[in-house]
Amino acid sequence: MVAEMTVRFTSAEDLLRKIMLWIHSGISSVEPSWRESLERFSEVEELVESEDPEGPIGPPDAILGRITTTVGHGNYISTDRYRGDLTWRALQAKRDSLKEVFFEVQKLDSRGVWCDGFSLSCAKVGEAQGWLRVSMTFKESEVTENPGRFSGRMAVLKSFAESQEINFGHVSYLYSPLFHTAYEDAVNENPESSIERHPDLARGYSWVTVISRDMVESAGGVDAIRTSGVFTDVIEFSSGACWLQAVDSWADFLGMDLSSLHRVFSPILIPGCPIRDDLSGASSHYPPQLVAFDRPAGAN
Repeated sequence: MVAEMTVRFTSAEDLLRKIMLWIHSGISSVEPSWRESLERFSEVEELVESEDPEGPIGPPDAILGRITTTVGHGNYISTDRYRGDLTWRALQAKRDSLKEVFFEVQKLDSRGVWCDGFSLSCAKVGEAQGWLRVSMTFKESEVTENPGRFSGRMAVLKSFAESQEINFGHVSYLYSPLFHTAYEDAVNENPESSIERHPDLARGYSWVTVISRDMVESAGGVDAIRTSGVFTDVIEFSSGACWLQAVDSWADFLGMDLSSLHRVFSPILIPGCPIRDDLSGASSHYPPQLVAFDRPAGAN
């Protein structure tokens, strides 16, 4: 699953500041001890990986960080172990050419074998200047099996959203490495260009959807959204953007009739008519497309 949001940045310094805030916040969202352990093990060298792909990759019970950065027009990519302050200083030196940062947290068991973890990413969106996509990926099972951790993630997402100029965000399945929403997937829209072509339109709707102030107004205003009866939680941020949660639980969302959600979002959706993919829901690589099918944008 993924929690994703697109926010505005105004300069290279502002971009770096938002990247560091997102990564620090994301690490802290799991358990308080993880960030402390991550710093403690940042100076420990990894073991040489064995020929066994499931073999040890580091010290027993360690929490390790791995950071991948993409810079420049040539998309130069480098991957390094997380090294505490050294890592942040290295990012600072790259700030004028940063395009993407991917941060992976790996929790090892008593044998030094990977047993848990999650990833955080930050990327400039498409060729547009001034938009940054931040995301956090995690296992679907965490939502029900570790509600405390999941609640921490949602708290981080809300806190981050409150301090940002938001375009769009959502919490749902991860439909592709390009971060398609279910709706984009069903209308064959490229998320890398969505924000450039349709900056004032929503990229879809999900269990949790976050929309900009302009989108809120185009959907009839926050009062109309609240009284629609479709959402269990409507939070209006100081920027005018809104956090819209459809139902209390993920399980309830999976069984929800999505036509009511489509009706609220229809005036602000990117153009298209969702078409069902034959592979939808066939495996974990093809999660079910959670949209109202055969209902074009603008139609109730």
